[in-house]
Amino acid sequence: MAARLTDTSAEARRVHVTLVRRAAPAQRLEMARSLSDTVGRMSWQNLRRRYPEDTATEAAVRFVKLVYGAELARRLHQFLLRRPS
Repeated sequence: MAARLTDTSAEARRVHVTLVRRAAPAQRLEMARSLSDTVGRMSWQNLRRRYPEDTATEAAVRFVKLVYGAELARRLHQFLLRRPS
């Protein structure tokens, strides 16, 4: 198995895994949703910091490319270019 880079102790990881396993399905789903939301927001903020010159449209296309891939980003860009201003 590949080495993992982490600042979490083995004991803390064990406790975390135990708590997640004991959580009800609805709680686990909420944890996953919350984590996904947090990662999305952080990704968006990072892109806006790295590319401050991007317009809102360029930023949206860049974000979609990062998260969903180049093909969907290309299609989004085409759609946004065709819509009325």
